[in-house]
Amino acid sequence: MLDIYDVLIIGGVFCGFITSFLLVTRGYFQLHANRLLAVVIFSIAWYGLLYLLIKTGWLGQVPGIYRIGSPLYYLIGPCSYLYTRSIVRDESRFRKWDWLHFLPALLHFAELIPFYIADAETKRKAVESIIQNFNNSYQKASGLLPALWHFLFRPVHAGIYLVFQWILLLRSLNRKASYTLHGQVFSRIRAWLFSFTGLVTIFITGLLVQSYLGILLMHSSVSITSASGYMQVIMSFAFFMICAYLLFMPDILYGTLKVSTLLPVAPPTSSTSVPGRQPYAIPETMQTVAEAAEDEDQPRKDTLFNAELVAQYASRIEQHLETHQSFRRKGLNITQLAGDLEMPVHHLSYVLNSYYKQRVNDFINQYRVNYVLRRLKEGDWQNMKLEALGAEAGFSSRTTFFVTFKKMTGLTPAEYAKQAGMAE
Repeated sequence: MLDIYDVLIIGGVFCGFITSFLLVTRGYFQLHANRLLAVVIFSIAWYGLLYLLIKTGWLGQVPGIYRIGSPLYYLIGPCSYLYTRSIVRDESRFRKWDWLHFLPALLHFAELIPFYIADAETKRKAVESIIQNFNNSYQKASGLLPALWHFLFRPVHAGIYLVFQWILLLRSLNRKASYTLHGQVFSRIRAWLFSFTGLVTIFITGLLVQSYLGILLMHSSVSITSASGYMQVIMSFAFFMICAYLLFMPDILYGTLKVSTLLPVAPPTSSTSVPGRQPYAIPETMQTVAEAAEDEDQPRKDTLFNAELVAQYASRIEQHLETHQSFRRKGLNITQLAGDLEMPVHHLSYVLNSYYKQRVNDFINQYRVNYVLRRLKEGDWQNMKLEALGAEAGFSSRTTFFVTFKKMTGLTPAEYAKQAGMAE
């Protein structure tokens, strides 16, 4: 039978699955961070679901899912820490050795393989034993290692990451002067990260308490679920609050808040080595935001980036493309370009949309067309076909090359080449 506490857990589980789904499918700007957060929320939601299934006995109807999500519990601590780090340090991808954080989960998955491939009857007996007496889950192993080891190690493992997460927050977010975000935006990020870390702390503390009770009552007639009932409710409430926070704060859920540090890059160039291309100026809307921020008499408008940062990013993008000519790589997309620039994807997207007023494909193709124009003017392409010249510039097909070239110049490549020849 379900009681009022179970209803709270059901609500948390439901919100958890919905939130994790939205984070993966609707987070347009900080996909890396959102995916990490989705793993944390989904893992906790799965923990709550399995607890409910065991407590109500419904797991007996679906014994095949028992232990499927067990490796996920080893991801809560690492992914929570990596999510916080990605927000604080503006990371858009994993570092070189970050895969080591997932090693415990992989090892646990490997040692559970014998149970995963076991027959249905073996799984059914294991599930029935735990439904009859939840304390058996601390004694009966499903994998190669004793089950008690995991109940002891998992909360300690998550707790270690939690300590580093708090250290990271206290050291980074208290130094407001080092960030370019305006007051209210910065405050929302800090409030969310401290709330998130605090609620995760409650959940992990609950796991520690439950493990301690499990050890004490493992051979007792007192059910661990009964002894830790109130703790389960507190954990469920904390988890529900995380999901509710996200669902009612779309700027966090969809990844529009990010701590942005000023990067030391050269000042914007006044000219470019690409023929036919005029230097860009800061759009009037950007200048207006910057001026308004300096005017104490005007209400300050929060913005994700200030004009200075956007201009520096623009210079960084232009210098990279002109020096390394990465636009010549076929199939170049915004993720790859952001990786080359070591810039968060959503930062690059913001600069292209707000500063250059272009989509990423148009922006890259402009460089490709300018490359072709330069080659045509230099006259060193005579032994090449125009299609080959387009491929050299980075166009993936003849059709795309011709359509894009005419769109940007008003002439087909052949017409332009003919005019260039006549001019000579």
